[in-house]
Amino acid sequence: MRISDIRQWQWIVLSLIVGAGIGYLSQQVGDDLNGRYGDAIVNQRRFEEALLKLEQGRPCFTDITVHKRSVPDRKGGMKRVCVVAGQYYNGRPQQENGKVGPHWHDAFFLADIPYKPATDLGRLGKPEAAQKFQALTEPTVLDYLDALGEARGVQYTHAWWQGMGMRSWMLSSFLIIGVVWPILVNLMVFGSLRRPKEEKGIDLSQVKAHEHKPVAAQVSDEDLARLSELEAELEKNLAAAPSPAPTQAAEPKPARKLTTAPLQPAVAAPTAEQKAFAAKQNDFYPTELRAPRQPEKKQK
Repeated sequence: MRISDIRQWQWIVLSLIVGAGIGYLSQQVGDDLNGRYGDAIVNQRRFEEALLKLEQGRPCFTDITVHKRSVPDRKGGMKRVCVVAGQYYNGRPQQENGKVGPHWHDAFFLADIPYKPATDLGRLGKPEAAQKFQALTEPTVLDYLDALGEARGVQYTHAWWQGMGMRSWMLSSFLIIGVVWPILVNLMVFGSLRRPKEEKGIDLSQVKAHEHKPVAAQVSDEDLARLSELEAELEKNLAAAPSPAPTQAAEPKPARKLTTAPLQPAVAAPTAEQKAFAAKQNDFYPTELRAPRQPEKKQK
C-alpha cells in the first residue's frame, strides 16, 4: 500500500489517535513532578533569591524552562500553575570527585497564577520593568522572569509543549497529520492541493438481470409475393410430372409347416487329427500322449 492511497478521512482518524496517545503519555509522565524535575523548592523567597544570586559566576538557579500545568490543590480539586524547572544550588557545598564545592542538581518550583513576587522589583534598578509588570491584571511567573531579564539578564525557555493537555495534543495532531500532511502528499504526488476525483465503479447492487425476448421476424410484401410465385411454380411442376405405373402385388408364399418331432443333437464334424492329452504325477500341465516309438531295424 502506497502513502498516496491513504484517504483524507483515514489521515484524520490517525491524527486523532496519535494526539490522544501522546496527550495521555504526557499527562502520565508529568504527574510525577519529582521523578521528572527533581527536588521541589517550596519557599518562594528562596526561589527568587536563587534567580539573582551568583555562585562562581553562575546563577544559583539556571537552565530554566517554564510551562503551565494543572496540579492538585489543597481543596481536592485541580489548579493551574507554572512549573519552573532547572539546575539549582541550595548554598550547601558538597564533596564531588574528592573536592568540596557547589553542586547544582535538578529542582523545580510551582508558581501560582496570578504570580505575586516576594521581591520588590523597584530595587532592581529598572523602574520601567517594574511598572510594566505591575500594570498587568493577571501576571504569571513568565512575566516576572521577563522583568528580571530586562533588569539582570535572567534567561529562560518557555517549554509550552510540555504543558499541553490531551485536547491540545489532539487538535495539534489533527492540524498537522490530518490537514497539512495530506496536502503535502497531494502536492508531491498529484501536483494539486486536493486529490483528483476517481471514476466510480459499477454498483452491482443496482444491476438487475433481464431476459432477452426473441424478436418476431418481420415479413415484407416482397417476401409474400416471392413465396406465392414459388408455390404456383411448384404446383405447375407437380401437375406436369407423369404418374407412376401401378405395381402388381407379389403372390404370397405358402407357409411352412412345423413338425413336432424331437430335435436330434448335431454331430460334430470329425477333425483331421485327434489328439489325446494326459498329465503325469510330476507334470504341471497336461501333455500330449503319443504312441511308443518303434525301434529301428538294424541293417545287416
